[in-house]
Amino acid sequence: MEKTFDEMIKIKVGQIWEVIDNDFWSTGKESVMVGEARRKASIHLSCGEFIEIRYPFEWHFRTIDNVYLHANPTDILKHCRLYGMIEEKIRFGNRHKLKQILDDNLLKYIWESEVE
Repeated sequence: MEKTFDEMIKIKVGQIWEVIDNDFWSTGKESVMVGEARRKASIHLSCGEFIEIRYPFEWHFRTIDNVYLHANPTDILKHCRLYGMIEEKIRFGNRHKLKQILDDNLLKYIWESEVE
């Protein structure tokens, strides 16, 4: 049996994903102030936002405004599409924010035909 496109995509460090709907949330480990109390809360990411996979743990990423969050792989695959891969020298140099990487085109764009 042939794999579907979604089954062929593997989440990896250095990838940039674009949120494709308005149903994507982080997994809720972030601490936020609600009134005078600290609460654990999910963070909503809107359609069109970009995330960069930063660490190989399910799955830590940063947003374009440099907020670090995480989500499970099923949610990433369901609510995002693979957009590109950061150039290795840029990723290993670790000096650029996601916004700079996107603005300066420091990535290789991924097309459906290129996904392993």
